[in-house]
Amino acid sequence: MVEQVDVGRLGEASPLLRVLQAIDQWIADQAGAVIAITEGGGELIRRTLLSSRPEIPVLVVPTTSV
Repeated sequence: MVEQVDVGRLGEASPLLRVLQAIDQWIADQAGAVIAITEGGGELIRRTLLSSRPEIPVLVVPTTSV
């Protein structure tokens, strides 16, 4: 959701943003592991969604670009 705020599609105080963040957190709370496609994304997930559950592994599977 951060990227939606950064590009101006959602305001930081948007009710929709709060709902989407709550859904993201609920999904993360149910997860046994998380897969990210970039190191930066993995770190963001660790710092935000998994900050209270550091035991959940985050696997980074980098993608290639052409």
